[in-house]
Amino acid sequence: MHLSYLTRCLCFDDPFWFGRFLVVIDDLQELGVWYDIQSAFPEAHTGSRVIVNTSIGSVAAACSHERYIYRMRGLCYSDAENLFWERVERRKTRAPSLVYALEDTLRKCGGLPIALVSAANNLCREGENLLPGAPGAFDEMNRLLIQCYESLPDNGHRMCLLSLSTFPQGHLIRRKRLVRRWIAEGLAVGDGELSAEQVAGDRFDKLIDRSIVEPVLIGNNSKFKGCQVLGVIKDFIVKKSVLEEFGTLIQNDRILLPNKKGAHPVRRLSVHGGTAHSEKVAKGIGLDRVRSLTICNTVPFDFQECWLLRVLDLECCQGVDKRILRMICRLVFLKYLSLRGSDVYKISKKIKKLECLEMLDIRETRVESLPIEVLMLPRLVYLFGHFELPGQLKDETTRSKLLAFFSEKSRLHTLSGFIMVENNGFEPIMLRMRSLRKVKIWCKHPVTTHSGHLLASSLQKRLAGSNALESISINFGNESINFLNNMRAPCALTGSIKLWGRLESLPSFMTSHETTLSELQLSSTGLTIEALSLLQNLRRLLYLKLVEYGEGLFGDCFVVQNGGFPSLLRLCFEAPKLPQIHICKGGMSSLTSLHLLCPEFASSSNNFNGIEHLQHLNELILHPSVSLEILYAWKEETRSHINKPKVTR
Repeated sequence: MHLSYLTRCLCFDDPFWFGRFLVVIDDLQELGVWYDIQSAFPEAHTGSRVIVNTSIGSVAAACSHERYIYRMRGLCYSDAENLFWERVERRKTRAPSLVYALEDTLRKCGGLPIALVSAANNLCREGENLLPGAPGAFDEMNRLLIQCYESLPDNGHRMCLLSLSTFPQGHLIRRKRLVRRWIAEGLAVGDGELSAEQVAGDRFDKLIDRSIVEPVLIGNNSKFKGCQVLGVIKDFIVKKSVLEEFGTLIQNDRILLPNKKGAHPVRRLSVHGGTAHSEKVAKGIGLDRVRSLTICNTVPFDFQECWLLRVLDLECCQGVDKRILRMICRLVFLKYLSLRGSDVYKISKKIKKLECLEMLDIRETRVESLPIEVLMLPRLVYLFGHFELPGQLKDETTRSKLLAFFSEKSRLHTLSGFIMVENNGFEPIMLRMRSLRKVKIWCKHPVTTHSGHLLASSLQKRLAGSNALESISINFGNESINFLNNMRAPCALTGSIKLWGRLESLPSFMTSHETTLSELQLSSTGLTIEALSLLQNLRRLLYLKLVEYGEGLFGDCFVVQNGGFPSLLRLCFEAPKLPQIHICKGGMSSLTSLHLLCPEFASSSNNFNGIEHLQHLNELILHPSVSLEILYAWKEETRSHINKPKVTR
C-alpha cells in the first residue's frame, strides 16, 4: 500500500477506527516515513496492533519500546537445510551427489532465508550440474546487499565496511580493534565536534544498526564489543573490495584481482592461510605502495618492501622472530602494530625508530618485560600487554630525563597493563603521565606495606583533579588489596573501576555519595553480600558486576532499599550459587538488564524477591547451564511483569 494512500485511509473520523485493527508495515527503512504513518493513527485503542518489519535497529527502536522489539535470528543448520530443499524439490531430485556438492553453499547462507531462497532458485534455473560457488547463486541476495551498501550515509561508512574484507571467514572482529585500525588508516577522522575515535565508533554502530554485520558480545555500556560477518555477506564485501580496488586478498596462495585491464597499486593487502608460496605471490604484485598489511593463519613473510606501512596486523601469527622484528623496526611510518597472540617473546630497543607508532598490542604473547624505549615513543597512545616495567624507571641517573618526557611529551592514554613488583618505579607512570586515562595493574605476589601505600597514594592523586583517570583495573588474584582503604574519600572522580583481590571492607571512596563511579566490577573480594549491598548508595552507578568463585557469595541477603541504586541500568551476579536477593519497592528503579550467571539455585521465588518492582526491566539472562525447568519457572514468574522482560540463558 502506498504511503499517501495509507495515511488517507487512516482517518480519525472513519467509523472503522471504532473497532480493533491490525496493520502490518513491511520493510520500513526511514524514520520520517514512520512518523508520517504514526501521526495518522488514533492515540488510544485497546487491543489494536501495528506490526512493523525493518532491517534497521534505530527504526525499530523509534517504532516501539524495547520490550516489543523481536530480533529475528538466522535459521539453525537443520531448518536452513529443510527450507532450501523444500524449494528445490519442487523441480529437482535430491540426489546424494547434489547434497554433497551444495554443502558449502548452505553454510555460506548463514541461516538467512533470503540467501537460501536465492541459492535454491538459482539451482532450479541452472540444473543439477551447478558447481559449488558458481556465479549467480546469490543474485537476489546480492541485489539487496547492493542496496544496503549504497544506502550507507557516505563514502566513509562504505570504506569502513569494505575494510572488513581483511579478516578471515567467521572471524570475531573486536570493536576496539576495528576503531583503532580505521583511525590509523585514515578511514575515520575527527571533524571538530567529534574525535576520530567517536567517528569510528559511530560507524561501527551504524553497520550493526543496518543489520549488515552480526553483533556479538554486549559490553557494560550496552554497546556491542564485536561483530561477525556471515558467509554470503562476507563474499559480497570481499568482491566489492576487490572491484573497487580498495584492497587485495591473497587466500591459500591465490590472489583475487579485479576484472580490469592494467595493474593498480596495492594499498591494502590481506593474506589468509596458505604456505611459504604466499610470499612469492605477494611480491609479484608489488609491495612498495602497501599502507596496510594483515597476515592471518600463516607464517609472516619478508615485507621489508612495504616501507610505507601504516598498519601491520600479525595477530595470532607464528614465526614472529628476530628477523621479523628487525623488519618491523624499519617501518618508520607505522602507526598501528598488533602482535597479539603471536609467538614474539622480546621487543627490541630499536623500536625507538617507530616515532609515528600510536598503538602497540602484545597481549597473549611471551613478552615479559619492556625496554624503556617503548614508553619513550613520542606518539604512542595505546599500549596493551602483560609485562613488567623497565628497570630504568628506578635508575636515578636517567630518572630526571624520563620524568621530563612523561610530563611534557608523552601521549600515552591507555596502559593495560603492567605487573607490579617491589620497587619497580611505577610512581612516575601514575603521577607524571598527564595524558594517561586508563590503566591496568597486575600483581602475582603479596605486596609490602610500603608498596601498597605508594600505590594507594598514587591512585589517590590520579583519581581526582583535572586529569583524573577514567578507568582503573587492579588484578591481584587472591592477594589482599586492603591498601585501598588508605585512600580517603572523596577521591573517586573516575568513571570505571575493576578490582580483583581480597578485601576486609569496601574502601570508603566507593561508598561516598560524592563519587562519580559509573561502572564497578568486584571479583573474589570475599566480602559478604550484606557488605556489598552498601554500594546502593552510589547515586551515579550505571553498571555493577559482582563475581565470586569457590564457595561463592556468602551472607544472608542482598537487600536493595527504596531509593537504592537509583541510576543502575545493568546488574550482574556471577557465582556458583545465586544468593538471596530482595528488592524493595522503589529500589533499582532504572534497571533494564539483569544477569544471574549462577548455575545453581532452586527457583526464582526462593532466591529472588521483588522482581515486580523492576518496572523498566527488559531482559533477564540466566547461566547457560541452568535447567529448562528453571528457565520456564523464570518465564512464568515474569509473565505478569508490567514490562514482560525477555528471559534467556
